[in-house]
Amino acid sequence: MNLNELLNSNAFFTILIKNDTFFDAIKNKFPDILADLTSSRNNPNCSCRNRVKTYLNNKLESEHEFFNNLINNEPTKSLIETNKQEIINSQVANPMEQHMKMMRENMFKNSGGAVFEIGKSEEDWKTLCKNLEERKILFKSFSVVEKEDKLIVYFI
Repeated sequence: MNLNELLNSNAFFTILIKNDTFFDAIKNKFPDILADLTSSRNNPNCSCRNRVKTYLNNKLESEHEFFNNLINNEPTKSLIETNKQEIINSQVANPMEQHMKMMRENMFKNSGGAVFEIGKSEEDWKTLCKNLEERKILFKSFSVVEKEDKLIVYFI
């Protein structure tokens, strides 16, 4: 299991960050996120968790060796192995997040102002995400206009 998989698991904050060895290693390596890191450890509803996750995601490549050593040291490795099923079960499946990842990897073409009309359900959003992925549409932002029975989504 790599750190990206761990970061995309709710168990990252419920298991790993609560572990003193893991927490201290992250805290010492990245002191500029200490406040958010500490808050994310103690407050399950803190928006700081997203900032910690984003910060660490942005460091995955440049600090690959550090993260590799961290998750392969014996205390962390044992913690991950002991909680492996919970980590796997709590992995976040977010279609829009996956789409954004693919966009960052430059696998998509520019949207050129695509417009979609969709229903208002969560399933409609999932279908839209799948459509964006299949058509390889890249976008920087989008706006939503709500109509009585539908949503109109403008991609820029």
